[in-house]
Amino acid sequence: MLTDLREINEQGGIQATNTATGADIYIAPGDLLHDIILSGVFGDVPAYVAPPPPEVPPVYPTKPAVMVAFAEFVSSFTLPLIGDIPEAERLAFSAKEAAARAYVAGSATAEETSMIEGEAALTGEAPADLAGYIIMRADIYRKVIAYLSGLRRKLSAQLDAAPDAYQFETLFLAAQGEAAAWVTSEGLSAAFGEGDA
Repeated sequence: MLTDLREINEQGGIQATNTATGADIYIAPGDLLHDIILSGVFGDVPAYVAPPPPEVPPVYPTKPAVMVAFAEFVSSFTLPLIGDIPEAERLAFSAKEAAARAYVAGSATAEETSMIEGEAALTGEAPADLAGYIIMRADIYRKVIAYLSGLRRKLSAQLDAAPDAYQFETLFLAAQGEAAAWVTSEGLSAAFGEGDA
């Protein structure tokens, strides 16, 4: 006896369960048994219904995946502020900034004065101009980092509130667009076009 009759493909193939063996069998279109089944002797055969297309997974399946991508975005976003400055020089940025601020305030130590005046002598700048430039670049960098920190926290909260992971990519792209718009609104476009500090 055949039970659980059902069409399983667009060609009209029928699958049924053989109650004697418990195994499923396939009855191809055009077979005599196929024609007998379609005659209604065995009852109705449900029409074939195509399965739904496979679900495309979200670009960012988890919140941590988005935050890793955001960290990579921050690195590329701030790259214009650093330019081609070697890492060894970047490690001295804090000391260089402190020396510049002390130089402008008139409280620089001999070492800090030497740092500012030594570089200025090589570049042909006035030491005070160099110190002012260093401070200006440091202030811009701090402002940008503070903004990106806030944007990261905002994105994190949005991800927590998102109904599912399919919203993550949209939120991440919106954050990137917001950062680009912020640079323009703050008048920092020129600063992002140069990298020396």
